[in-house]
Parts: sequence; structure tokens; C-alpha cells
Amino acid sequence: MPATCIQVEMSPVPSGFGQVNLTGTAQTWATIEGSMGIPAAASQQMLRALVQVTANAAMVRVDGGAPTTTVGILLPVGFQQIWMASWLRNAQFINQGAGAATLSVQYLQ
Repeated sequence: MPATCIQVEMSPVPSGFGQVNLTGTAQTWATIEGSMGIPAAASQQMLRALVQVTANAAMVRVDGGAPTTTVGILLPVGFQQIWMASWLRNAQFINQGAGAATLSVQYLQ
């Protein structure tokens, strides 16, 4: 008789939340996370994160490089996506355009 494989999908558990207004200077995730006041334990346990951009567009790079207002991946107003923890930890963000973009992040473990 062949072996049976059962796949179990566990629902992510929220473990920390933060929100920050981005500036016109590229900021590393470590800097942003520090300003959000997310507990270190939540950061260490994060597997994924729900990322949302509101109020203004932002630019991001997830390869560790610094974005500019014209170079990077555009995150338009209303952007919302679940990211792997490694993307977020390597990310750098910058506000794009007039007005401040608000970055909201919900950690998931």
C-alpha cells in the first residue's frame, strides 16, 4: 500500500504591528522597525508579514540596495501583500513623491 502524505497548512498568528511615515531618504528595515517599537521577540519569530502602503506611494528594494524616488519597485497607494520575512529584513524603503507614505506592517508567525 502506498504511503499517504498529508499537508497541513497552519494559519499565521499575528505577533506584532507597527506603522511609520516614510521620508525622502532611504531607510533600512532595521531603522524602520526600531522606530515602530515592535518587540524583539515578535521580530525574531516573524515568518511572514502583511505589508500595506497608504497616503502616498513608496519605493522599495529587497536586495539590500537603497531605492531612490525613481529607482526601485513602486508600491502604490493601497498596496497590500504578504511578504516573506527575508524580503522585509533586506528591504529599504523611501517615500515617493509629495506627501508622506505610511507603511503599516503586521508580523505573522
